[in-house]
This record gives sequence, C-alpha cells and structure tokens, in this order.
Amino acid sequence: MTENEYTYLITINTGLEDIAAKEFKQLGAKVIETHRSRVIVKSDFEFIFRVNYLSRTAHKAFLIILEETDIQSLDDVVRVTRQIEYSDYLSPHQTFAVRFERIGEHDFTSLDMNAAVGSVIVEYFLKTTGKRIRANLNKPIVEFGGWLIQDRLIFGINTSGSSLHMRGYRKFQHPAPLKPTIASSLLYMSRWFLDQNLILLDPMCGSGTILIEAALIGRSIPPGYFRDSFSFENFIFIDQSEFQQFKESINSKIEWNKMLKLYGIDKNKNFIEGSIVNAKNANVADTIIFKHGDARYLRKYVDVIPDVVIVNPPYGYRMNVHSWVKKLYADFIESLIDLNPKVELIAMTADKEMERVASKYFNLVDKKVTIYGRLSTLVYRFEPK
Repeated sequence: MTENEYTYLITINTGLEDIAAKEFKQLGAKVIETHRSRVIVKSDFEFIFRVNYLSRTAHKAFLIILEETDIQSLDDVVRVTRQIEYSDYLSPHQTFAVRFERIGEHDFTSLDMNAAVGSVIVEYFLKTTGKRIRANLNKPIVEFGGWLIQDRLIFGINTSGSSLHMRGYRKFQHPAPLKPTIASSLLYMSRWFLDQNLILLDPMCGSGTILIEAALIGRSIPPGYFRDSFSFENFIFIDQSEFQQFKESINSKIEWNKMLKLYGIDKNKNFIEGSIVNAKNANVADTIIFKHGDARYLRKYVDVIPDVVIVNPPYGYRMNVHSWVKKLYADFIESLIDLNPKVELIAMTADKEMERVASKYFNLVDKKVTIYGRLSTLVYRFEPK
C-alpha cells in the first residue's frame, strides 16, 4: 500500500475516550471523531504497527476500507460492500469472519448483516478465483468489522485480533480483574505519568495490574511486547519484515534496568503472591515492592510516603456487603491522610461513598464514568485541599 492517509476506528473503554484520543495523537494520529467506546482517527499506514504494539488504551484497531451514508436497507449494505476488491485484503486460502454492530432503528439485525456480507465475500472469490473461501467464526485469519450508525456504514479490517487489553503477561487471574487498558488510563490521569520519579502506591493492589502497567510505562516496555501475535501479521498486503524492523527499533529503547518507586499492598495474601507471579512474567518484579498488608492501617505496612495513590477498591455491590465497604473507604481515607495529607488520589469504584468520604480531605478535580465488568463505575481524581 502507498503512503497515503488512512482511516482507523479504534475501540476503547467507555468513558475514557478523551484519554485514549490523547494517546492516539501522541502516536501520530489525527483524531477525527470521538464516540462512546470508539475513536476514529487518520494516520499513515505504519500506524497499524504503532497502535497495536504501543497503545496502552486501545482494544481493537480497524483499518477502514469503506464508508457510506444513506444506508436504508439490507440491500443497500450488500450493494456497497460488493464494491470492495476483497482480494486486496485476503486470499481465498485464508478464513474470515464478519461482525457488525448496529446503532439506531433498522428493519434487520446485526446477524443479518454478518450473513449478507459474508455471502458477498464468498461470492466474490467464487467469481474471481473459482475458489470457495471459508468462514470461521471462532478463529478467523481475517476479521471484518462493521458499524451501521443510523444510516452511516463503516466497514474495516480488524488489525489487532483479540483485544489488546490481553497483554500476555497475566498468569494469575484475580476474581475481578482490572483491564490493563483501564489501569493505564488511570496512570495517564495521574501526576505520576508526568513525573515517574514520584512514589506510587496501590494499597489494594489485587493482582498488581496498575503497578505492572506503571512499570511497563516507566521502563518503556511496549504493551504488545508479550503478545503472541496480531492479526495484521497474517495480512497479504503488509510486508512483515517492516514490522520486525519496527519492533526491533522500539525494543532497543527498553530500559530493562530502570528502577521505579512502585509499591503495592493487599489484605489477601494469595493476591500478593499472584501479583508477584504476574510481575515476574512482565519482567518488572525487581522494581515493584509487593507486601501483604491492610489499607486501613497504612503506616503499619508502608514505610514510604507516597506522592500518588491509585486504587481500585472493593465495591460492595458484587460482594453484597455494602456496609462493610462503606467503613473500609472511611478507614482507608483516614489512614491515607495520616500517611500523607498532600497525596494525589485516583480512585475507581462503583460506590459513591468514596466521593463523599474523600471530599472531606480532597478537592475533586476530575470524574469519569466507565464500565467495569457490567457495572457503571466512577473514576475520580482528587487533589489535596
């Protein structure tokens, strides 16, 4: 492909679109549109490598190959997708899948579009090569993604494969795991991201995701470093030697021996052991101190004065122990203020009790709403009064 400008649709965490858009700009893209859980950008062809290997907030990046408006019927969907030269993007020997999403009122379903456009692709290869290309809905080599937003159709190729939040380093699974893409977004919101000499504490660290992502950022370890593969590595229109050269250039800048001031405690000893396992798999265990401890008594377990605290505490809704969580938040905040009244606090929780308790000691400077699991979850940034 020539070095023209290309359009990409990138799926991201709901409510954190502004953070992702800022990162995509830093990766050399021009943000065109921002919508709920997706951002549309324009950039060069190499952006495929940059967004997949370097983005810490993206889930899937789609190279857009068709945009049309005034789509009123399923026949319109078929008509416009028949315009595509599919042999530019895959061979008849590769398997494929088509997955659409709809937003708005239509007389047909997403499944109808999947089937109709899948048939278009099969018919295209029968007509042009005499070969019947096979669909594979479980593990396709090439996945096409489409969005019908009212009467606007956007159609592209998934360059990522499985979601990029699946980094590849997490072997120990917490019962309520935090997506690394959310963890990175919390870090991007904090003062620590601007000054990585600051002391960062996660006092309810779970499986260590926030601190591991911080270590990856601090050491310039690409989030894609531990992944087995990306979908674009199977694309017939990409010179894979260029990606290898790109990776080698990026990996040469990793600071494996850089030491950071990262601390995590958790009341559950199994979680601490699991955090250490995950940190070792990410090659950052030597720069994070994990300790079995209780966030309600920070002075007892933390022998440093943190500049920034980022925490994803229990919510109570899943556990059906809201009264206990309410007291936990109050005790934690008082313990934190006792440790350092000038600390910056980033907290993510579905329980508004955190805002009420923290506001006694902090100014609320930012508040976002994201989705964690199936819960509408609040992300707060507090600064000391």
